[in-house]
Amino acid sequence: MGYPLRMAGLVLALWASAGLAAAQQPGPMTGTSSTATTGIDLQLTPQQRADIYDSVSKQKLSRTPPPTNLHVAVGGDLPASMELYDLPPNIAADIPATKLYKYTLVQSQVVIVDPTKMKVVDIIRQ
Repeated sequence: MGYPLRMAGLVLALWASAGLAAAQQPGPMTGTSSTATTGIDLQLTPQQRADIYDSVSKQKLSRTPPPTNLHVAVGGDLPASMELYDLPPNIAADIPATKLYKYTLVQSQVVIVDPTKMKVVDIIRQ
């Protein structure tokens, strides 16, 4: 009687771990996992952060200034009216994880944003 019970426990444990692994796999429609779409998991090296800051600051774009009283924080929301810009092509090519994001400038800071949720993903200061 102990053997069937142990086998049932083993099958249950394998089934549960398979379900957990399936939950962490990329979604069928988006090709991204749920944590990647939140935008909070972008992890950049100090060199990548410096490259982004340098590349964005050299762009000659006519940018709409943000509201003067705007405070930004990682994980915080931006107003839907904020104008967002594509990261330079060289950044998207060199750092593929940034392809999902856009940026804006707030008080001489490059603010990386998840444009689908208007959430701040990262703030890069000089």
